[in-house]
Order: sequence, then structure tokens, then C-alpha cells
Amino acid sequence: MRIISEMGIFTGIFLLLEAGGFICFLQLCRLRRRRLIFGTLYWAVAIFVIGLLWLTLGGDRIRTTVDFHRVYLAIAVLMLDMAPKFMICLFVLAALLLRLLRQRNAAALFLHGGFIIAAGTLLVGIYGIFIGRKTATREHVTITLPTLPDSLNGLTIAQISDFHLGGFYNDGFIRRCADIINQYNPDIVVFTGDMVNNYFNELKGFEEALTLFDAPLGKYAISGNHDYGDYSLWPSAANKRQNREEINVAIRQAGFRLLLNETHRIAIGDTALWLLGVENWGHHSYSNLRRAMADMPEGAFAVLLTHNPAHWPHEVIGKTNIALSLAGHTHGGQSSLMLAGIRFSPIRLIERHWAGLYRSGNQYLYVNRGFGCVGLLARIDMPPEITFITLKKYPK
Repeated sequence: MRIISEMGIFTGIFLLLEAGGFICFLQLCRLRRRRLIFGTLYWAVAIFVIGLLWLTLGGDRIRTTVDFHRVYLAIAVLMLDMAPKFMICLFVLAALLLRLLRQRNAAALFLHGGFIIAAGTLLVGIYGIFIGRKTATREHVTITLPTLPDSLNGLTIAQISDFHLGGFYNDGFIRRCADIINQYNPDIVVFTGDMVNNYFNELKGFEEALTLFDAPLGKYAISGNHDYGDYSLWPSAANKRQNREEINVAIRQAGFRLLLNETHRIAIGDTALWLLGVENWGHHSYSNLRRAMADMPEGAFAVLLTHNPAHWPHEVIGKTNIALSLAGHTHGGQSSLMLAGIRFSPIRLIERHWAGLYRSGNQYLYVNRGFGCVGLLARIDMPPEITFITLKKYPK
């Protein structure tokens, strides 16, 4: 019942935006014949979109679907329809205010401006869906650490994260990214969680592509919040548990060592890198950092894989000697805007550590923007990321 009421509220907002867009259309189109033709087309599209919304997301469908590509594509269509009309509504309100002030020329200018801005918003959205989410960027990061053993100086780590495989139509993008990483030839490959959206089925068709990632010192993975099935309705706890186990098996069969609240010693020269991996920390929390660190010698050099970057300030900074933590989870908000040389993303409103490198004393955190998408099947000025991290020792 709560889901239906939420859908009702959302439908009301949708209709208000449609009405605002239609008012702008009426003001710009003076000929009656054109008003009739384009008005009919306008509302036909609106009815199609709202019908798509209810058929795809209505009731419990979003929590029971296994076809995330279809669901996310429907959400993308909805956003392509609503975002431009939201911009139009802002300009319509401004134009109405100007008319009340008897500024008819300025009001007309605002209406035309709203149409242009809305068209631009539509084009940006189309770019994000068809190009932005399929164009990976390579970030090269050098981190200088005073506690780094000499044998680890120059060690390279390739970090990937947040595949959300159910949002991909095929494995082509994953294969291309594996080729990029293998050409760089890093020492270690790490995956920091969210292999799927909810279901083991999402891995089908990607098994071979996941085996292609290669590194001489191994490839390692942890679980993210979406890898537990917590966002779906299950017939029983046993079904949910089986789904989780099948995801873990598939990750291991792809050649990843899955670290679940545990540590792995990687011998390098006359020393070792201790790689810690914890399960998801946060609202649905399964992590146990204390258990993961139990077998690690005091004073050892460690790198922590933790899906949620919010874990870092709560349990790592000042409470451990972990020099470097690697996380994902945020997707960088999947969109951003550069203002006065400062990159702004909506995710900054809820996540303090949302993308890139952070430092507290001699402890570092890197947040990878991930590969996939959740909700909106698009990335706007926030492309998928492959991170190549080089560890350097402070010069004496």
C-alpha cells in the first residue's frame, strides 16, 4: 500500500511537470492547427511514459525484477521526459511572474530560453545514456607513504568497482576494460564490491569476461551492499542465502580471491603486503574489521578493501595503522557539473568522501567511481573509472 501511495505522489509530480511543459508549448505555438497536432502528440508521449512507469515500477516490481537493464532503461526514459520539463517549468514560473509585473517581452524571452535549456538538458541526458556510461577513463594516482617497505616501492594496483552487471546488455564493455588493465600490467587487481544489483542471474553471460582481468600477484574482490540481495523480496531466507552463495562462487570461479572479513599475505621480495578485505559496512552491515586484522602482525603494511567510503572515518582513521583504504559505492553520483573550477555532484550532499583521493595524516582513502549504474542508466560527466595506483616511499 505504501508503494502504491508513493507511486501516486510521483504520478502527481509527473503530471504537474507535463502541465508546465504544455503551457510553455501553448505560449510558443500560436497556430491552432499546429497546437492540435503537436498537443495530441505531446500528451500521447506523456501517457506512454506514465504507463511505462507503472508497468515497470508499479507495485513491488522494482523489488522483484531480475531484468535490471529493462527497469533502468525505463527509468532513463522517464528522466529524459521529466528533466527537460522540470527546466521548462522553472522558466514558465519566471515568465508568469514577469507577466504579473507587465514585463511581456522579458516573459517571452524566458519562455524561449526555457525551451532552449530544456532541449540542451535532453541532449545531455541522451549523451549520458548512450555514450557517457560506456566510455571508461583511466585515473593514474601516485601515493607517497612514509611507512611503505622498500620492497613495495613502485607497486601498482589496478582498482575497479561497482560493475552492477545487470545494467549491461552484454559483456563488451567489461572485456574492453579488462584489455585496458592487462595492457598496463599492474601488479595487483582489486575489485571493491557490487558485482551485481541483487541477483546471481546477472552474472550469466559475463563469466568469461570476468576471467580476463589478470595480474602477476593476483586479483582480489570484496562484497558490496548490492551483493547480498537486501534490496529484493525473497520467498524465503534460504533463497536469499543461496543467491548470495552463488554470487560468491561465481566471483571465485572468475579467478578472484574473495576476502570476506579476512586478510591475505602477499609476499613481495623480503617483505609482504597485507591485503585486508571486509564485507559491506553501513546500513546493511556485515563487516568485521577486527576479525580481518586478527592474523596481521603488528606494524605490518596493509591495504584495506572496503566498499563503503564512510567506513574510513568511522573505523580506520586514527584507530588502525592501515595506510591505504580503497572503496567504491558512490559512483561519483553518476553525474557532475564543473562550477568555478570545482566539481559538484549531487552525491556530495550525502557523502563526504565521494570520489578521488582523500588524506588524514599519513592515512589515505581512494574512492573509485565504478563501472555500472544504479537507477538511472546514464553517466553525465562522471564516466566509469579504472584507477591505476602507484605506491611510492618518501625519499630519505
